[in-house]
Amino acid sequence: MIRTAAGGGALKGRSAAVPSYEVSEVNYPAGLCVKLHGRDPYLCFLIQGSLTTEHLSEEPYASGDVLYFPSNSAHAIRFAEPARCLLVQLRPELPRRFPGGLDQRGEVLLNPGWEAYSIAKRLQAEFHRGAEVQSGRLLVEALVMQLLTLAARSGRQKEGGREPAWLKKTRTAIDNGFLHIEYGLQQLAVLAGVHPVHLAREFRAHYGITVGQYIRRLRVQHACKLMQQSRMPLKEIAAVCRFADASHFSNQFKKVVGMTPAQYRNTDEGG
Repeated sequence: MIRTAAGGGALKGRSAAVPSYEVSEVNYPAGLCVKLHGRDPYLCFLIQGSLTTEHLSEEPYASGDVLYFPSNSAHAIRFAEPARCLLVQLRPELPRRFPGGLDQRGEVLLNPGWEAYSIAKRLQAEFHRGAEVQSGRLLVEALVMQLLTLAARSGRQKEGGREPAWLKKTRTAIDNGFLHIEYGLQQLAVLAGVHPVHLAREFRAHYGITVGQYIRRLRVQHACKLMQQSRMPLKEIAAVCRFADASHFSNQFKKVVGMTPAQYRNTDEGG
């Protein structure tokens, strides 16, 4: 059950339910606190905006993040700005298929974000397309199970410890410069003070993704934000996000999201 408090109520859009889960897309106004109670776990894809939780001690979760909220515990989610989320309310029997990996006390941010984002965006597209027929329901359930697999993997990584300071420094540098600097592995290794092979190995071990894939994911996510917030032509978005041309942008975007930029824009407008 979802309960709301402070700042007005959430505006629920479409929803679709089957015996194992219920998918809904919800708009949340700024200042709202949402409380997830009861025995059911949740997956949450943050489509737009940002959110914080009682367990979060660093930066707020941002657009494109996918979270897992375990069962049998209360979670408070706060929205400092308007946000839109795709929520999947799960029946308890689904996470039980993943023993030991989905019993965290707090929420789990699905890593690698690139893979989780791609699956969640496909789930959103199928949700908007309608999953009334059997084939559609099977595809949606397959996508939900893929997200739960990532949640289990991310939970185990969370228990295994945080990344070393030099690796976090490297990731922060990428986060701050991906639109302005063409980072290479050698350049990042010098910044980190480690060998390039060691950097590549540790980056993938902690984040489940290569350095190059991570940079492309950031650029694609920024492109998604630009499409959500403006009517900027796709050619201009490709240039801003440092893609060689519109064709390169379209190919890389589809690898990450599972659809072309034009299809994504149509899906977002449909929401």
